[in-house]
Parts: sequence; structure tokens; C-alpha cells
Amino acid sequence: MANYYLINEFKNKAEIIINGYIGDWDGETNAEDFLKEFNRLAESFKNIDLRILNSGGGLVFEGNAIISTIRQSEAIVDVYVDGLAASMAANIAISGNSLKMAKLAKILFHKATGGAIGHSEDLRSAADLLEDIEKDILGMLAEKTGKEEQYFKDEFFAGVDKFLNASEAEELKISDGTYDKPDKENKFKDTQKELFKYSNIMNSKLNDNKMEKVENLKMFNAFLGINENAGEVDMFKEVQKIVTSNEELTKEVAEKVAENEKLVKNNGILKDEVKGYKADAETSKKEKIDFLLNGAVDATKFTKEQAEDYRNLAEMDDKGFEYVKKIVDGIKPYQSISKKIDNSSLSAKEVEKRKDWTWKDYHKAGKLADVKENDIELYKELYKEKFGQDFKGVE
Repeated sequence: MANYYLINEFKNKAEIIINGYIGDWDGETNAEDFLKEFNRLAESFKNIDLRILNSGGGLVFEGNAIISTIRQSEAIVDVYVDGLAASMAANIAISGNSLKMAKLAKILFHKATGGAIGHSEDLRSAADLLEDIEKDILGMLAEKTGKEEQYFKDEFFAGVDKFLNASEAEELKISDGTYDKPDKENKFKDTQKELFKYSNIMNSKLNDNKMEKVENLKMFNAFLGINENAGEVDMFKEVQKIVTSNEELTKEVAEKVAENEKLVKNNGILKDEVKGYKADAETSKKEKIDFLLNGAVDATKFTKEQAEDYRNLAEMDDKGFEYVKKIVDGIKPYQSISKKIDNSSLSAKEVEKRKDWTWKDYHKAGKLADVKENDIELYKELYKEKFGQDFKGVE
């Protein structure tokens, strides 16, 4: 199963996020899963965003399979580099319909590397393969930028890794653009400000009774979208109507913002509750395991050291606990030869001797299992005295 990519599906487009090493030497991760997922998305979405978070590259032929799939697809694939696209990840980055880089992102190209073991002809063949791979990369860069392959051979493949920042990549036309935080304009606020400004002007002019020219009035009426021959009073009423409408809209927006903030706050509280429930569940699980294993140790079914081995298995999941419980229930307490031979009833002297025994005394004498089996009420009493809570048994 591939673990270097993540799929997100939205209403109008899909997103693939690449992060980490592409392919693996032991074959546990490969391009096969990526290709299946990509082709599945291409059947449903015309636009696919490919985001590269941080990838130092990977296996050449795994990457080439991904590149071929992207280039052959009918979907429009836009690539975004958020952190680092190096080596094979850089080759994948330039294979889409467009490439944009974050302002702080980097992209790296270098000569193909590899190794070979064998006789001289094997080594020569490996060198030829590396040079052929290098030609493929040069061809892709030339196709992307319109520059000659020789330029990139001299600049990028002279034996030193070539790092490019976003502006350098854009200048070479490797990248089609750079993105940073978007410019946010409050156009509604600017429009309202202008309307208030004109409203104040008209108030002033009406109060001073100094409207300068009919042409200015007609122009202002046209700006408001009313009859150009409307009088000053009608014009002022229209301005006040627009201002009032904007004030109501401002209030509505404020209410929506407050409502959204309340939802965010409530969501945070809900998350805290869920977190609390999870913590309680983990505590309950730990107590259940402690009771099972401590009881088994007290019953001389196994030692404390052996109990820790069972604990690791029980803490894996609920099935692990049930499995350990089944094992523990099937283990018979250790009994010495003398215990197996002496099954006689306790003497009055022995009963008197045990009258003031605590949990520790019974445990030391190896009698806890007998008490639990033959006198459960005494066992409960000793348990509560020892642990400060009622004995409920193991569910």
C-alpha cells in the first residue's frame, strides 16, 4: 500500500497530496496504487490539483510511471509545490499542465544517480542508463521552458545539485507563477464609505442651500441609478435609502459572523468532551487490565514479570484483552505439594490465627485464591481494605 500520497475529493475537483519518499527499495510502496487512484479520479473530475508538500524524490521508474499517467490523462493537472520538490519529485512537478510554487518553496534538479554490481560491461551499461535518464529530464525541461537542452545540461547537470527558489523558477519558466497569502479587499466597506461621503456632501449642500450646478445634480443622479431630472430631495432620499440598506446588510453580516463564532466555540467544546470520553475509556481499560493481572499474580497463576508480558498483549485492543483474559482464566494457581496433599479443614487454632489477617497476610501465605473461591464475602472485605474500592469482578 502506497503511503506517500493522500487523496481529497471536492465538489468540482480532486486533490492529490504527495509527501515523502516516492517508492521504496523493498517494494512495500509503489506507483501502482497511485496510478489506480489517479485514473479513478480522472474519470470523475476534469481538474485535478497535485500538491507536493515535501518530497526529496524517489525511485526513477516509479516516478516515470506517475509522470506518464499525468501526461496521458485527459484531466487538467495543475501542480503546486508548497515546500520542497526535489529530484524525482521535481520531474513530476513539471509534468502537469501548469506549475506554481509557494513563495518559500524550493525545487531541485540533479544528475541521475544509481549503483551497479558486476563486471565492466555491467558498469558501462548502468552508466549508459543513467545518461539516458538524464536526457529524458533534459527533454522535459526544454519542453517546459522553451530553452535549449544544452543550457540545462551546463547549469543543472554539471555535478552540483541545482536548487531554485520560487522567483528563480518562475524567471526560467519552469514555474508558471508564485503564490503567497491572498490580497483581501473589503469592497463592501469601501462602497459604504463612499455612499456616506456623498450623503454628507448632500446634507451639507441641502442645509446651506448651495447646490452649485444642475449638471452636477444630473451626474450624481446617474451615479445613483435614478432619473437624471430628479430633484435634490428625491436624490437625497435615494442616498439615505442606499445607506440604510447597507447598514442593515452590515448588521446581517455581523450577526452571521457572531453565529459562526458561536458554532466554532461549540465545536471546540464538543471536541473537549470527546477527548474527555476517550481519556475515561483509556483509564477504564487500564483499570480492567490491572485488576485482571494483579488478581492473577495474587492467585499465584504467574509472576509479576510474566504479568507485564500479558499486559503488552492486553493493551493492543479489546480483542487483545479478551484473549489474555481467556488465557488467565485457564491457568490454575500454583500449589505446592503440601497443599495438594493437605485438604483437611482448618483447625480452630488456625482459624484464630487468621482472624486478624490482612490482604497482604493471605497473599504472603498463598491463600487468596482459596478465600476467593470459598469465602467471597471475606475476599470482598479484604479487597476493599487493600484497594479502597468495592470488588466488582472482571467483566
